Amino acid sequence: MCLGCTHFLAGYDFIMMAETAEEISRRPEIRKELQRATGEKRPEKVKARGRDKLWFVIQAVLFVACTGAGLRILPLVSRSSA
Repeated sequence: MCLGCTHFLAGYDFIMMAETAEEISRRPEIRKELQRATGEKRPEKVKARGRDKLWFVIQAVLFVACTGAGLRILPLVSRSSA
């Protein structure tokens, strides 16, 4: 035990045993999840509706317009005549 240690785990020595992939895969909860993860079929792709595409285009146009207006008001490069 460390005399100057103040944390609550100071008096304990931990020895961690490394588990192999085979040992881990033998555990029942791990086997269940592995089977679920590899056995399920992927769901069909989600298709965007027309209304969703419209909102995306509107937001993209507004973003570009605001960015352009912002660059005119606050130029990134100072135009100094040297």
